[in-house]
Amino acid sequence: MTTVAPFPLVEIDGAPRARGMAYGEQARGRIGASVALYAGQLDRFGFRRDDVARFSGIFLPRLRQWAPDLVEEMEGIASGANVDLSSIVLVNARTEILQLARREKGISDDEPDGCTGAAILPEATRNGRLIHGQNWDWKAECAETSV
Repeated sequence: MTTVAPFPLVEIDGAPRARGMAYGEQARGRIGASVALYAGQLDRFGFRRDDVARFSGIFLPRLRQWAPDLVEEMEGIASGANVDLSSIVLVNARTEILQLARREKGISDDEPDGCTGAAILPEATRNGRLIHGQNWDWKAECAETSV
């Protein structure tokens, strides 16, 4: 029987940048592994490392419009993890970026989806808060990138 190590617990608090910095510092190794995993996917499609910045740049302006506080948190994560912001955008917009990359190269998307999610709405919880959980079913390597 295979023993699976528990995911690390990362506790953060504060303003967006401070939360991001704390998260980036505490999860640095797993963030680096995640960046390598998704950059590796782009490599397999025939893209170069500088294409990460190009693809991320497509999504970043929309992210800034939609949720500037989350972009500020991602900037903190990048700083805390010692990676560039485009790498953090790659991790957060991986599905969209990989789909865009496939389209550019004319690669069919015949891989199965990789997420299962569940939510309990606030009106169904004792304290009135939303509870959301998600697991990652896509690749076994993702277990080493999760917290």
